[in-house]
Amino acid sequence: MRIGEKLPALFLSFVVSAVLARAFSGPPSAVSAALAQNLPDTLAPPESGTPQPPFHIAQARSAVKAEPVDKAAQHDDRQERISLTAFPKFENACIEVTDGYEKLPGQGEKLVPVFRPYQGTCGAGRKSKPMVFGVTHENDHNNHNGAANYNRNISAYMGDFDPKTDLGQWLDLQLINTSTPPSIKLKLDTADFEQTNVTGWPIQFGHMFIGLNDGTATAALDRPVYVEFEIKIETKPISQRAGYSGRRVMVGAIGSWDEAPPRTNRQHFLEIDLVQSEGYSASYNEQLKPLCHDMPYDRCFYSNGPYAEGREVRYEMTLRQPHVPDTTKGWVPIRIPLSELFHRLKWVSPPSEWAKAQLAGLYIGIESTGETATQIEVQNYEVDR
Repeated sequence: MRIGEKLPALFLSFVVSAVLARAFSGPPSAVSAALAQNLPDTLAPPESGTPQPPFHIAQARSAVKAEPVDKAAQHDDRQERISLTAFPKFENACIEVTDGYEKLPGQGEKLVPVFRPYQGTCGAGRKSKPMVFGVTHENDHNNHNGAANYNRNISAYMGDFDPKTDLGQWLDLQLINTSTPPSIKLKLDTADFEQTNVTGWPIQFGHMFIGLNDGTATAALDRPVYVEFEIKIETKPISQRAGYSGRRVMVGAIGSWDEAPPRTNRQHFLEIDLVQSEGYSASYNEQLKPLCHDMPYDRCFYSNGPYAEGREVRYEMTLRQPHVPDTTKGWVPIRIPLSELFHRLKWVSPPSEWAKAQLAGLYIGIESTGETATQIEVQNYEVDR
């Protein structure tokens, strides 16, 4: 799911009761249901006619040179690791999908995503929140204005698809738990399918995000937190037949802390782009913001105080890691020193101390505009310290 400036959306959806969904617009457009199950009411005001950045983070390119992270963050000599997710290596994972919206008692007219079990170990004895698959489709102004399913009361747009007919077609999610270790596949194909989805828009229109959200990944950010997994990526060449087409493959995280008064925002989205097509940042048609010059950003977003802030960086450039190709040859190891990265970025209002900041969820996702076809498979997933 996504979450945006006014956070109607992603993990972040990560945080509402529906977000991680990523709808930066307000996610990341791609934040989560489980994550979404945690989002505060202030994160999801109704969308207005003013264009907002999506459940992703707002974009901005800066000319500042990237610096490598500390060597201690690059080399892991820990003898013991403490897992911070309920689903290490996707063992005993339960995945739910968004299946409509409903009102909750005491929440007035607000509509929150409804989730139903889809794959994995989702029995009555499950003790942790499930992982959540969400889909967010935004227009070329990065919001839902004009969509057939638009409703000003929806807190997080995580259900921009029909789970009964779309799964296994232009998008897909598969938990492969018959092998060791288990893996999860995500597919988004807007190149080989001509379809109008529940938004009333062609799936090639605007920005389409799909993501798997882990709302159980939580920890204080004053100590090291690492995200690690192996990924395979398969893509088809992009043909620029009618306007711009491009893709992103990303890892997203939500940092939660109090900002200095009079600012009231608590949600801070950090996305790490593993793959991004040339020109993708420009497809958001966003201007560079004044407080987005501390390092090169693919996108950088913040408001004057009440809405979510987001920053999007490149895995290869910012973390000085090996290049991840659009199509990989086998498994590629990914390792992200998440706390270190949160500390490095110049947030508009950082926490008074990092012990008061919390990791509030993670997501892995694909985003597309125009005609693209992308499939990823992830295994050996771990969030630890």
